[in-house]
Amino acid sequence: MVKIVALNGDEGRRAAAVLCDRFSEETDCRESVTGILARVRREGDEAVLDYCRRFDCPTMTAAGLQVSEAEFLRAERAVDEGFRASLTLAAGRIR
Repeated sequence: MVKIVALNGDEGRRAAAVLCDRFSEETDCRESVTGILARVRREGDEAVLDYCRRFDCPTMTAAGLQVSEAEFLRAERAVDEGFRASLTLAAGRIR
């Protein structure tokens, strides 16, 4: 069951803060992420496809990894500024 929490309330702000701070200290996932990144650097799309097939979509193909400009623009219009800010924060942490 997914609990829906409005981000503009106290509970939502607390939940968002927890999400934003969850990697501020050493965590067990760092070793896993380091291994994933190393494999993707070595093997490129083949590694990405393997992870996609294993965790998300067993039938994923290389063509399925590509996002068209129209799909990107549609997705960008579909999200609000708060989501974009969260995504920017996540991308910065990944980099």
